[in-house]
This record gives sequence, structure tokens and C-alpha cells, in this order.
Amino acid sequence: MAAEHDTSSAAVPLDGDKTGFAGVWQRTELQEPIGTLLPDGADVLVLWLQAACGLFVDIRIPRSGRSPSRLKSFAGVGTYDAAARHFTWTRHVDYRVPGQPDVGLMNMLAPDTLQEDSVLPGDDYREIWQRIGRAGDSDMAARLQHKTDPNRTGFFIVVGDRWAVALGRSVPSDVADAASYAARVAECFDGGELSDDQRGLLAEYTCAVGETRGPDQRQWPVVHATDDALQGRTLTALADGVLRDWTISSVLQGRCTQFWTV
Repeated sequence: MAAEHDTSSAAVPLDGDKTGFAGVWQRTELQEPIGTLLPDGADVLVLWLQAACGLFVDIRIPRSGRSPSRLKSFAGVGTYDAAARHFTWTRHVDYRVPGQPDVGLMNMLAPDTLQEDSVLPGDDYREIWQRIGRAGDSDMAARLQHKTDPNRTGFFIVVGDRWAVALGRSVPSDVADAASYAARVAECFDGGELSDDQRGLLAEYTCAVGETRGPDQRQWPVVHATDDALQGRTLTALADGVLRDWTISSVLQGRCTQFWTV
């Protein structure tokens, strides 16, 4: 049966302004380097769901010419340094090769329009984000854990009228094994034709973003996903499928309902 966790008192706000970045953001423009507008800003759908507690999910899907090797998605924890105006995204799960934290210099152009400029050496970009959904009173955020594989973690968040789940692959804890894993993932993006094994490896990561339509949370539909087969399905269908082997390990915000059997 479904299990509920109520840990509102455990919510940890973002460093700085707790509500400043919470919401659903869509990238509307990409300059790379700054001053050079790239068509990628329009050709790729980029959504960033940010919970007030810090958890986030990001998904990037080409609007045309879609293939597994062109997808991007990652999720983890975001923090904000108000003095420096630096937002840091630490990726805990990643569709591609896990990397170092991302850091952006944030400038609010309007209440729902955000400019992010590169900060780290070697980076030279500017992104414009439009907030298409604000945080709500029913927001929730939780960390997930695979039931049988301690090396697989995930995230489930609800922000306003959107929800998202990101389920990571099994990343070895041993340093040498982790390096071998990263090399295998990197080979999937070298521009060559994907083998069946590579397609299977990429499919081990799942990200789905949906809308909270109506009071029946189990019928919330998937709108975007790294797996085409998940689009149009409901959260209940995910509970019976990809979420079947996952459980909530901790709730960081709100009342989080576990939709899958425990």
C-alpha cells in the first residue's frame, strides 16, 4: 500500500533566498560564447525544476532529430551563495558522464526571467531562463534509493503544477571501477553508431517530467522523458514499472506520498 512521509520540519532552504529560484524554469536562449546566439537555445527543450529545499531535476531533449546520444539529464542538489550571486548545481545522477558541480552567476532580469552567466574557467556561456511555473504549497521533494542496489540513487520532486523523477544508474563505489564506468558512458557520445549494449547502458538512466493535472495524483501524466515509451503514461504506470524497485530514502520537503508498493 502507499506510504506517506511527513517531514516538513526537516526542510532545508537554499543558502540565501529560499524562494528566489524555486519553480519550473525553461531555457529560452543560449549564447556560447557570450554574444553568439546558438540555435540550440530553440532546438532543444530545456527544463529545470528547482525545489525550495535544494533538490533539482534537469532534462534536455532535442525537438527534432532525437536519439539517445543527443539527450541530457541530471539531478541533485542546488545551493545559492547570495553574496557572490553564485548558484551551484551538484549532480548526484547524470545521463552522461558524471562531472564536477556547475556554477552560474545569477542575475534576475525580471521576477520570472533569469540570466545565468558562466563562472568556471573554460566556460563561456549565457543562458536566459523563463520561469513557467511557480512553487506551491503542496510542493514535495525526496531522495530515492534502489531496493537492491546501494549504488543507485534517484530523486522525486513536485514543484507547482509539475513533477519530475530522475533515477540514476549503478555507479561503482570503487575508484577504478567508477573510472571504467565513466569511460563506457563517454563512449556512447563519441558520435558513432550506438551498439545494443550502449543503448542498454543509456536506458538504465530514467528521467520523466509530468504535470499535476487534477486531484488524483496517480493519474498525473508524463509529458517529457528520456525514454519515448514513458511519454503519455501516468505516475501509476511508472509505479508499476520503472519505480517498482525504488523506495523513498528521505524526504526533504513537504508531504511525500510513495506511489509504488513497499
